[in-house]
Amino acid sequence: MKKLSVFLIFLLIFVLSALFVFNLWFGKKNLEEAKIALLAGDFKKAQSQAVSSLHSFQRTKIFLSVLPFSGNFSQIRELTEIGEGLGKIALHLANTGELIERIFGVVLGKEVGDLEEIAKEAKMEIDLVWRDFSLIESALKKRPIIELPDMRKKIEIGREFFSIIPEVVGVSQKKSYLFLFQNNMELRATGGFIGSYGLAIFENGKLLDFQVEDVYTADGQLKGHVEPPAPIRKYLGEAGWYLRDSNFDPDFPKTTERVKWFFQKETGRVVDGVIGVNLFVVQKILRAIGSVKLPDYQEVITADNLFERGEYYSEVGSFPGSTQKKDFLGALASEIFQRLNQTDNWLEIGEALFDSLEEKQILISLDDEKAAKVINHYHWDGEIMPNTKYQIPNTKYIPDYLMVVESNFGVNKSNYFIDRKLNHKIEIKEGIEEELVIHYQNNSPIHVWPGGDYKNYLRIYVPLKSQLLEVKIDEKPFDLREVDVFPASEKSVFGFLVKVPVGEEREVKVRYRIPFKFEDFTAYALFFQKQSGTGGDPLSVLVDYPSSLKIVKIAPDALTGQYVLLYNTELSKDRLFLFEYIQ
Repeated sequence: MKKLSVFLIFLLIFVLSALFVFNLWFGKKNLEEAKIALLAGDFKKAQSQAVSSLHSFQRTKIFLSVLPFSGNFSQIRELTEIGEGLGKIALHLANTGELIERIFGVVLGKEVGDLEEIAKEAKMEIDLVWRDFSLIESALKKRPIIELPDMRKKIEIGREFFSIIPEVVGVSQKKSYLFLFQNNMELRATGGFIGSYGLAIFENGKLLDFQVEDVYTADGQLKGHVEPPAPIRKYLGEAGWYLRDSNFDPDFPKTTERVKWFFQKETGRVVDGVIGVNLFVVQKILRAIGSVKLPDYQEVITADNLFERGEYYSEVGSFPGSTQKKDFLGALASEIFQRLNQTDNWLEIGEALFDSLEEKQILISLDDEKAAKVINHYHWDGEIMPNTKYQIPNTKYIPDYLMVVESNFGVNKSNYFIDRKLNHKIEIKEGIEEELVIHYQNNSPIHVWPGGDYKNYLRIYVPLKSQLLEVKIDEKPFDLREVDVFPASEKSVFGFLVKVPVGEEREVKVRYRIPFKFEDFTAYALFFQKQSGTGGDPLSVLVDYPSSLKIVKIAPDALTGQYVLLYNTELSKDRLFLFEYIQ
């Protein structure tokens, strides 16, 4: 009898252990299936798998609590808690995904619904994601299961997005937005030459109309003369200023005011915001939705041939006042819009748009105060970053800044053929001297359009009151009297023309001294702002510091040597380089 009792006890322990292991394995498997379904945009399946995973982890906790010696399984207990938390997060994300689909359906006119109520429901679901994420975040920090900063940021954005979307799409009053289609193959300050524009009109939470026009159609209606900025007159050869060249200021909110002024003068229309979009954005959307067939052109436009076919139909043989550009872009926009009406792949489209915002390929400036505040918080409005925006708590830091701004004034598409890489050196001695080196290579095969010489009006934005010391092109001194030096957006700006002939290379060096002394601070921060319309150009930042400094913190990771730091990265988005020191 005693042996039977011992056998039954062992059998019970074995069964409980098997059930524990089975539910732990099943919970993990279903959680992975839920993740795959979420990424695929199959929110129904994600919901089902998340619920199954959640139940499995909850049963695992019950079995773990009754097993003998379970007090020794602290790591397994912690993993079970994480699994349960991730199951809840997956379920709320799946619910959020369904609600996002409904929001797009209402806005695009595919379904009927109360947009404000749907947005409130989505906000509640994403708040639950935030709650459950916060409960397991400390445990997740010990285990690299997901990218925590990226996850936290996306949750924060979701919470704020659902609070502003009803007003943005005109639930309470009609809204109209001007889309600037900026061709970054002819790079300009905020992303590219404005060849076309689109006007989107929203009312009662629905998109009523979206039309594309050639910019020359609007420019031909401007009455009177507007004097252009001196570089546009001098290097581009334009005697007047029009909408097509209105994005001269790299500070997009300031450019937006100028754009809206020109648009109102030329068309009589007043808009509630301006969105700058370049071809990289269209390319990302095409990768998300697939190729688009244009029956009138007997062409299939893909992410791979977009630039080449777009240039062919938009530019070859076109002239001011022609409708060729409008017709092609209008047909492409119409087909993309139709595809968006049919697609369920909103997750991938959302990722494409999010990446474009982070990479500064989309810039947004809206009149709505609440929406503008949210957009500015995430640096999506293309504002020239003020020193106060990158605060570092409890740290007295040197607020260094750098932005490279190029404007192609060669009336060609040579940026398609331009490669560049940037090297920046910071030398800390009695003062702080810096040297920016930009290496250009023009791979244009021939001199004729769309390629050709790269005629680049280059502007370097640095901290206010910085002193320009030297400019060299291919190691030859550049006459500083030919450099425009002026303040703008609370920065000092150095501007001059750089020409890179077909098939040749140029190296531009700019040396300057910033108005700070390292002994007055305990940290150094360089905010390197990216220009819209450029890709992920290679970037290295070298810091040469004296032996009297002891570096105590570095972010991001850098190579270290004797009194040197080297950051190697790419300028695919804004970058912040930071190190703290003691003397």
